[in-house]
Amino acid sequence: MEIARVSYYKAPPVREIRPYQIVPGYELVELMVDGEVFFDDGGGPSPCHCGHLFWHIPGDFTIHENNPDFPYQCLCV
Repeated sequence: MEIARVSYYKAPPVREIRPYQIVPGYELVELMVDGEVFFDDGGGPSPCHCGHLFWHIPGDFTIHENNPDFPYQCLCV
């Protein structure tokens, strides 16, 4: 496995961000560095903050339920 790209994302101050679906052959790691998102891991949406790590596999969608009053920022690998 090799790193294909590293980027930094700053969400706009809106509730819903259009998510990106992970394609076959790739994985995506999102490390929250600021702001707040809501993520449902099966038990209902929970707030996630700085330090949360999301590891997406093919078919998953990137984080996208943003808090418009505290837009999230993340390092993407």
